[in-house]
Amino acid sequence: MQVDALRGGWPEEVLTGRYWFQTYGGTMADEVMSDVAGFLTLGLAEPETSTKLKITDASGRPMMSVRRRSAPGIQAIGTRRNEPWITLLQHKPQAQAQQPYLLRRMRAQLTDGRRTIRSRVRRAGREFTADWRRINPRPLQIWDILDNRMNRIIGRLAVPIDVPSARWAIFGATGRPAAMLHVEPGCLTVRVGARPVAQFVKIDRTHRVDVAGAGPAGLDPRLVLACALLEYAHLSDV
Repeated sequence: MQVDALRGGWPEEVLTGRYWFQTYGGTMADEVMSDVAGFLTLGLAEPETSTKLKITDASGRPMMSVRRRSAPGIQAIGTRRNEPWITLLQHKPQAQAQQPYLLRRMRAQLTDGRRTIRSRVRRAGREFTADWRRINPRPLQIWDILDNRMNRIIGRLAVPIDVPSARWAIFGATGRPAAMLHVEPGCLTVRVGARPVAQFVKIDRTHRVDVAGAGPAGLDPRLVLACALLEYAHLSDV
């Protein structure tokens, strides 16, 4: 998608400039102020000591907030209307067994009269571990990128294969590889082929995202935002 088609809806910083992921709260000073507020309001004020992550412009003005603990996935929420702009939806593999099947296998091991009690318990434990993983498989490191305002999947992030320096592979809306996020000295770099098009740099408590090169390289800047969102969402407690 051309960057011009996104103008009018997205902040220019997200499309062609720089923006920052910045944490708020979670410090000792915040805890003290929260206690004072609770005392002055006779406990009516809710404590605000959790760390929040916001996406800001160069002046520190919040453009979006990050939420990772609310369904359906990791979200960037616009500050003006409090509506999600981007959501990352993690793939979850289907369970390969049912719980009754697991219990039958464990019961069969525990009641096997040919073995000692210690052996029965050990074998039942192995059956439990193996089948529990089938019932509750680990989520896959694959994330669909949903543009909430268009209600459309615009890309995907996945762990790259056989690329040691790459942290995430970025795919476009058609499913074709679009770019990769590489770990480099002092920064993370998004590359289209060998061409660097965006950089993530840590500066004190903030993380600066420079996306100026994405549009000219034909990379949808929303995919860079999604990649940065996945990279830094763990900094948020909400």
